[in-house]
Amino acid sequence: MGMMLLLLISLFRPALADPVELTATALLRNMSIFFVPAGVGIVESFDKLQGGLVAIFAAISLSTALAIGVTALVARALLRFQNKRKRVKGAAGNGSF
Repeated sequence: MGMMLLLLISLFRPALADPVELTATALLRNMSIFFVPAGVGIVESFDKLQGGLVAIFAAISLSTALAIGVTALVARALLRFQNKRKRVKGAAGNGSF
């Protein structure tokens, strides 16, 4: 939901791209910090997780494949939208309506 809101804001308010980029860059630079609690939790709970490793691996694999597929579909739709928008702007600028 948050990514959809970010997309809508960036489409309708392009001036907000610079502040968002600064924040995103700072978060990406420190991304490894966000994984420390999850890693500690996995190590602490490894005994409990051993019984369901196959199910966990299957769930992770399936959700990763699904996320990649949805990302590809959204990227393709956005590229088509951008190309369509460029053609409309180009046609309007050339006076060839």
